[in-house]
Amino acid sequence: MLAAGLGGALAELLRQYLRFVRSHAARQQVLVIEFWVYSRNPQRPTQEDLTRVLIGDGPPRIGTAEALVFTDVRFHMGTVKREANAMLFQPGALLEPDAALPPDLAERIEQAQAVHTVRFVAEPGALTEREESALRLSTWAALAIAEVAGGTLIVDIEAQSAYTPEQFRQAIEQNGADAFGLHIATRWWDDERTTYCFTRGLNKIGQPDIVAEDVPSDFQTLARHLVGEFAEHVWKTRDLSPTVLEAFGSRFLLFTQPGDVSRSLHRGAWVRCGVNRLEPSDGSGE
Repeated sequence: MLAAGLGGALAELLRQYLRFVRSHAARQQVLVIEFWVYSRNPQRPTQEDLTRVLIGDGPPRIGTAEALVFTDVRFHMGTVKREANAMLFQPGALLEPDAALPPDLAERIEQAQAVHTVRFVAEPGALTEREESALRLSTWAALAIAEVAGGTLIVDIEAQSAYTPEQFRQAIEQNGADAFGLHIATRWWDDERTTYCFTRGLNKIGQPDIVAEDVPSDFQTLARHLVGEFAEHVWKTRDLSPTVLEAFGSRFLLFTQPGDVSRSLHRGAWVRCGVNRLEPSDGSGE
């Protein structure tokens, strides 16, 4: 009944999607949350130090659910000192070409004597309250490390974005530690062969990122809007199912197809984003 109601073209898209889900069910994206905190103090703050900042000094930043993540074996904090791995302190080797960086990146890295890392990795599966809490704790923990250890730069590895500690704190306080706008980036890239509009960061909720390929430059604004809106839909629903979005006077059906995970542009797993316009922008009905 559903397929018949959608009509031939939409029914075929639905069938393609269902085939995709069945054939890729065993290859779900691993959930990864990772922050690097470049710091002046090479000594990593202890859990007690962070707990005091997050709970003890002033209004609590985390609750019981987040605090319990400290004891989860999937949560890890580490330290890499400058003398042990100088490569991590080379600005040109730090992030991918599309990364969002502060203008004084090199100076901030030069001031740092260590990188303190916060990482949470979970196997594919249902996203539970524990994983949701891990996202909030990891975000707050990165900021707390910066505050305790004299942080100069906070790098969101999955979103490929870098912040000053002040920028990161403001983003959390304004939007929340689990806000879509803080954790997900929508990027445009032109490699002289073709153009891409893609997301970074959806693997924080165990979902692959979304990539629209071969997008004409004239459609950059529309592509960025639709890919961003689709990503926000996935962030809220935790579901890659097809969805209909409205933009610039038209309705669009967005759906996903298998993507090439080995492409050098994007190191994580991703899916292609397909778009069908359901209503013409000129209102002609054709």
